[in-house]
Amino acid sequence: MGEFLTNVTIRKVYPGKTGESEYGPWQVWNFYLEGHEKLKLNYFSGEEKPIPVEGAALKLIEYDIVTKGGYTNNNVKQFVLAVAKEKSDSPPGDYEPPGDPLPEMKHNGKIDAPKPSPKPTIDSSITMYISYSKDIAVALIETGHWVINENTVFRDIAEHVVTVGLEMYQKVNNG
Repeated sequence: MGEFLTNVTIRKVYPGKTGESEYGPWQVWNFYLEGHEKLKLNYFSGEEKPIPVEGAALKLIEYDIVTKGGYTNNNVKQFVLAVAKEKSDSPPGDYEPPGDPLPEMKHNGKIDAPKPSPKPTIDSSITMYISYSKDIAVALIETGHWVINENTVFRDIAEHVVTVGLEMYQKVNNG
């Protein structure tokens, strides 16, 4: 099993050697990641493999550290591109906010807002940690490092993701 990094961005890409094998043409790419300035990664593209691009956001990157002839290379086995979410200032036309529709209460020709019901408060940053845990779980499932089979129960996966997310939140916020 190789080394992993999650949620990183490609900072600089340099083309390396090219060649051709029985599987067709190939290209070596050398690149660096933001926040990992001394980590030079090597990647072979060809066939259907994507080409690394400066500024690309990666959800996951897996690489092997190989020492040969006095040189150490960090050979990328695979990377998973992060999917960019479309940013929109307005909700889609068929969007309905969650909860019951607001009743219209007229008073002197004006609509009064209903009184809000008290709800328990929760630190909204908890959801960030649970979402991060979910992103890692998805990346591990997609790369085959967390095997899902016919005996896997969705509730177990969800419980694991939430538990890990809450543990991360507690560790960061409670020392």
